[in-house]
Parts: sequence; structure tokens; C-alpha cells
Amino acid sequence: IASPSKKSFENLKNDEDMNSLYIVFQGCTSLKEIPSDLFKYCNNAIGFLATFAECTSLTTIPEELFANCPNVVNFGATFVGCRSLTSIPQTLFDNCQKVKSFYETFYNCTNLTGKPIELWTRVTNNAENEYQGNPDEEGCYYNCTGLEGYETIPNYWKEVIGVPA
Repeated sequence: IASPSKKSFENLKNDEDMNSLYIVFQGCTSLKEIPSDLFKYCNNAIGFLATFAECTSLTTIPEELFANCPNVVNFGATFVGCRSLTSIPQTLFDNCQKVKSFYETFYNCTNLTGKPIELWTRVTNNAENEYQGNPDEEGCYYNCTGLEGYETIPNYWKEVIGVPA
């Protein structure tokens, strides 16, 4: 993947139909690296649903990959099934404070080790959301059992309804 130019993502506008990078690289099984500045000009992007899903050769995620994407609300299944990933940069989502969904973001990334990003500390747990966190996080770390402290990750971040962690 080449680094972007200012015009690479110029069609991302401030409307719901044109500002998501959904399934862009899904199934690219030979993809091994992501340029750290790939989404440098994507400040209007609101979603990365399954963007890198099933990229089974991908081994790392650049720390600043989403640094210029402050309007993202959906990281659902972004890296689902990326079985060669070995770690998650701790600051990966730091500039993404509007996120409503981490649903299955790292689902079945079975080779992850190190610390998980403690995304559950960014949310308010209360009776309204049945103490399960908001944004939607169901299955975010499903089957990522090599993560440090996996057993202490709240269950709703490891489970999918009907599929226990």
C-alpha cells in the first residue's frame, strides 16, 4: 500500500454515505504492512468497519494509523481474524473519542500478546446499559487469550451473545 496524497481520500465528505472506509482491504491475505500515514487525510472518516478483516499476514498496526481520524464512530470488526497480529499499540484510538462501536474489533486475533487497550475504562457503566459499557464492545477481544490479563478483561468485551469467550 502506498502512502496517500492529499487527494487519495478526497471523496470522503461529511455525509453518511461517503465517509466510511468499510471493507477496503478485507481479505487481503498477503497484506503484511500498513503505512503509518495511510489515513493521514481522512479527518472526515466516520467508520472503519471490517477495513482490515481477515488480513491474515498483517503482523503489526502502526501506532498513529487513526491519529487523524477524530470523527470515527465505528471500529466494528476492523481487524477481525487478523491472526498474525501480535500486539496492539496502546495509543491506537487515543484521538478517536467519538467511537460508538468496538464490536468485534480484534475478534479472533489469536496471536495477540501484550497489554490490551483498556477501552472499557473510557466508557460509563450504569444500569441504563446494564453495566456493559457504551460504546458497543461485544466481542472486541473475543478469543484473544494471549493478551496480558485476559481473564480480567470485562466479559462483555470478550464475549459475543451466544458465544462465550
